[in-house]
Parts: sequence; C-alpha cells; structure tokens
Amino acid sequence: MKNFQIQKEALADSVLLGVLKHEIEMDLLVNYNSCKTKEEAFAAAKAEITPEYIAKWKVSAEISYDHDSGIIEADGKGFTLTIAFGASSADVSIKLSFLLKALKGKILETVERKLNKHL
Repeated sequence: MKNFQIQKEALADSVLLGVLKHEIEMDLLVNYNSCKTKEEAFAAAKAEITPEYIAKWKVSAEISYDHDSGIIEADGKGFTLTIAFGASSADVSIKLSFLLKALKGKILETVERKLNKHL
C-alpha cells in the first residue's frame, strides 16, 4: 500500500509540474542579434515597446518594465504580452481572449520582427 501512495504522490507532483510548466510556457524565443547582454536587450526593447507603439495596433495597454527581473509586460483588454529577457535571448508569451486568439500568429510575427530588428 505504501508503494501505491508514493506512486500516487509522484503522479500528483507530475501533473502539478505540467500545469505550472504550461502556465509559464513561452510562445516565441528571440535570440539577440546586436545586443550582447540581458540589460542591453532590455533597454533596447524598452525604448521600442512604448504606449505609442502599442497604440498603433489600435489598443491601449498598461506597460510595466521590471528591470530587476528583466521582464516587460503589456496588459490590455483581452491580452497580456510578456517578454522575459535572458542571457542571450528573449522569451515572448502572449495570452489572448477568445476573440483575439485568431490573431495570435500575426501578433507574434509582428513582435518577432520588431525584436529581431532591435535586439
């Protein structure tokens, strides 16, 4: 019976880990082209990803820049865009409302072009 309990706990841990991994899974990985460090890439992206840039998409969003953790997040009605900067690349994640999910590929393509150009 003890062996069954251990297997049950391991399965529960595995399911929980899968759920957590799914929650933080990134949609796009962008390697740095011209930037050499995480800090340099963060600064370059911060200069480009502004409220004015987001407004070009005809949406409004609150943008937060967390320099310590290296994360830029844009949160608007029906979407959240997160860019997490690492040593040599940026991980991009986007969460979209049901109505916007059809545009996910186009949005990621646009973000990827912008980041490739400036990072």
